[in-house]
Amino acid sequence: MDLVQFEKMLDESGVDVSLFGRGEAKTLEKFFQEVSDPTEGVMLLQNESGLLRVVNLINIHVMYNNKGQLLKLREALQVFNDGRYRYRPDRQAAVSEKCHSDESMMSSVQRAIEEELGVKISKYESVLELGRNIVTKKSQSYPGILSEYRIEYFLYMMKEENFRPEGYVEIQKDKKTYFAWVRV
Repeated sequence: MDLVQFEKMLDESGVDVSLFGRGEAKTLEKFFQEVSDPTEGVMLLQNESGLLRVVNLINIHVMYNNKGQLLKLREALQVFNDGRYRYRPDRQAAVSEKCHSDESMMSSVQRAIEEELGVKISKYESVLELGRNIVTKKSQSYPGILSEYRIEYFLYMMKEENFRPEGYVEIQKDKKTYFAWVRV
């Protein structure tokens, strides 16, 4: 399937593709790339109520003990290259990343922390699995798409050598994501 066929399929399923790439929504091209790339681990299913996007996620709570003061890292803001921005006050976990279909859960955690924060961790560092949950809701990124998020939760206690009090910035092709510390 190419992008034109994908757009037609969405349109026939009642999805208004003109809303993509506006406001907080990602582009149609980004959505097509996500569901077309087998390593992304994202499925798009047709069910009786329309399309369902199924995403396997890891959410990592990042904490740091700063001389007795417990700090938690939060994803604060995304700034897109085209000038749009998205505040993330509802994000509980600092690092939220899709699990790739070809990697273990711990490999996903290591990759996510390295990609988003620029911090390389070993499998021996303090990473604890906290549990699992399934959340079904309308996608903020892809208008008109119902998404089922299969989430694995983790806690990472950051080491002193990786701590940056000013926070972190992830630079991607289409945007920058800013992370900031808050007191717990």
